[in-house]
Amino acid sequence: MNRKRGKRPADRHARRLAALRPSTYIRPIDTIMPGNKVRLWCRVSSGAQDASGNNTDQEADMRAAVEARGGSVVDVDAYAGRISDADASLYEVANRADREGSVLLAECTSRFARHADYHPKHRPHLVAGASALRNLRWICGEVPLVTLLDPDATWKEERSHQSKRGQRRKKRRGGRPHRPKPG
Repeated sequence: MNRKRGKRPADRHARRLAALRPSTYIRPIDTIMPGNKVRLWCRVSSGAQDASGNNTDQEADMRAAVEARGGSVVDVDAYAGRISDADASLYEVANRADREGSVLLAECTSRFARHADYHPKHRPHLVAGASALRNLRWICGEVPLVTLLDPDATWKEERSHQSKRGQRRKKRRGGRPHRPKPG
């Protein structure tokens, strides 16, 4: 008995691959229109980064971008710690944003979600996968998530942006410090 299989959907691979892209769940900042309410989500990985002003720098950058697009910043929520420990805080922030009818803005995708095996030195190339992004969507519900950088930006683009932002905000140029010559 020779049976012919049913016709497969033409987009079967496209749907699977779309789940891996952060832009399926997160929108770029260009979607913020004049009059939109925006709640800022600033996150750094450690208390030392927070003490050096990195959360403040993120806030200033995002606030300037929102105001340039005509949006209004409703409130700022800052968190210092690993993203895996931030689920409860992000849930509360998303609930507040939902009640206000505001958009939740972060600097980049890694401020919202990371790969479970990410390590800044040993595995920096691991970005949030489909399960981390689905978990993010489950935590945030229907609240629109927006990033300052392109949601599909690579880890190198994110790190470059963060370095340049820190140098610009702290009025430093980067590179090795100048060594005075003896004499």
